[in-house]
Amino acid sequence: MDTGNTAKARSRGEKKSRRFTEPHCTVEEFAAKHGLSIPEALSLHSRFGPSATELDLLMRAKRAYSGSEQHERK
Repeated sequence: MDTGNTAKARSRGEKKSRRFTEPHCTVEEFAAKHGLSIPEALSLHSRFGPSATELDLLMRAKRAYSGSEQHERK
């Protein structure tokens, strides 16, 4: 257990890597789950990474923003 390096990294504002603990998805899985075209899914996947959790949160935020934008137009 190396608490010294971890504590130093956190004091510098570095985040603990979650890369290997989060579920990942492929571009095709992401596109199918959210009804996206492959090019659109590929763009988002490459910009935000393969984390299924992060991508789901991104799409939830996009839907919420899109819904609030439509509300303002009425």
